[in-house]
Amino acid sequence: MLTRIEIDGFKTFEHFAVDVSPFGVMIGPSNAGKSNLFDALRFLSLLSRHDVPAAMRGLRGRPEELFRRTADGATDVLCLAVEVLLPLRGTDDFGTPYELEAQRLRYEVTLTQHRDPGGQPREVVVSAESCRALTRDEERAPWIDSDTVAYARAPHLYLRPSSPPGLSFDSEAIPLAHGAGPGWEEELGLPPGGSALFSGWNAARTALSVVMTAEQPHLFALRALLSSIRLLDIDPVAARRGNDAFEERTLRVNAGNLATVLADLREETASPPHPEGVMGALSTTLAQLVPMVRGVRVRGGIESGETSFDIETTEHLVMSARQVSNGTVRALALLAALKDPIRAGLLCIEEPDAGLDEDRLPVLASVLRQAIRGPALAPAARLAGQAGSPPPFQILATARSSALAAALEAHECLRVNRVLAPEASTSIRPAATRMTWAAPPPARRDAKPAGPSP
Repeated sequence: MLTRIEIDGFKTFEHFAVDVSPFGVMIGPSNAGKSNLFDALRFLSLLSRHDVPAAMRGLRGRPEELFRRTADGATDVLCLAVEVLLPLRGTDDFGTPYELEAQRLRYEVTLTQHRDPGGQPREVVVSAESCRALTRDEERAPWIDSDTVAYARAPHLYLRPSSPPGLSFDSEAIPLAHGAGPGWEEELGLPPGGSALFSGWNAARTALSVVMTAEQPHLFALRALLSSIRLLDIDPVAARRGNDAFEERTLRVNAGNLATVLADLREETASPPHPEGVMGALSTTLAQLVPMVRGVRVRGGIESGETSFDIETTEHLVMSARQVSNGTVRALALLAALKDPIRAGLLCIEEPDAGLDEDRLPVLASVLRQAIRGPALAPAARLAGQAGSPPPFQILATARSSALAAALEAHECLRVNRVLAPEASTSIRPAATRMTWAAPPPARRDAKPAGPSP
């Protein structure tokens, strides 16, 4: 999971940094930059899988609009950095198991916008990229039990932004299975005989995006984590539509494949005693959020060529998806994401409180908290990658109104505002996004003070 986010030069962000916990809700006025944080995280996720042009096309706005603009002009440099906590063990797509020496990593990537002689944007490239392990002395997350986490003994580099001694290249990324000269591993902080990945200059894609196997286990685990970042911005109109048999099984950003996801949840979790699987629990929770609901029924399937859903009310009426209110559809789509038994990574949710009555918001807060804890799974088991325990699940959401804040603990509320940021080259004071927690996250009772790694 992500434990810290740093952004500079992206949209409304300038020298921005915030530490994050497993669950947080951003609360603040419109246009303060809440959705821009989601855009930055989505961009980072896309960069871990695609080249730069494809990643930029996956965001709102034109590519040049992603760079911070002020009355003094636009910046041509964009920097993103995250600190992460990775599961100790995993398996790559080819079935190769791996175990990490260090679970705490810091990843940074810088993009530069090149312009033509007339000053118009010409291309955007990866100009710097690095990844290193964090030591126990650098731990700053009070909610992490350092006794259950593997730390590096030294700040090893797993991804370096320049070439090693004696090596020149002009490709985008080069995996090194052996050294480029005597002693280069020690210079880079790597164990002798180790391997590293080197990013290229002015690359069209990140070096991280070419890591496909556990040959580079730390980078593979990092790429898997960043790739798993998902955005949920529910569109009730799209969510009501029936789906054909070829629809993807992971909930789309707009929940346009909700019917298919519900059908899959029922099929994958069904058992002889519970033929509806998790749909029973989902219906119960939905009724707590929307009291007029009695149950959810999935209709159709492969045989009929289309899948859809109905809502049964407490008055024993059956309403098709076309008749159900926007708030009910939004709540159903949210629960479809939260009830997924294989949920993992970071889920960014736009306004989960939209369409719900204020007296239901305490229930919503409880539902969100329960989703990150999972069904009776100890956090230590998740982080250690023990058999049968899924990777950690993290939620970062925005709030439509301040009413949700009253239902949250202070350490779950992330206050968002725009502050004036004076610049040396002009008297104009442009605004930049800032975020602060209403209260610091509580420290784990069993956590010990940070100290040198054993």
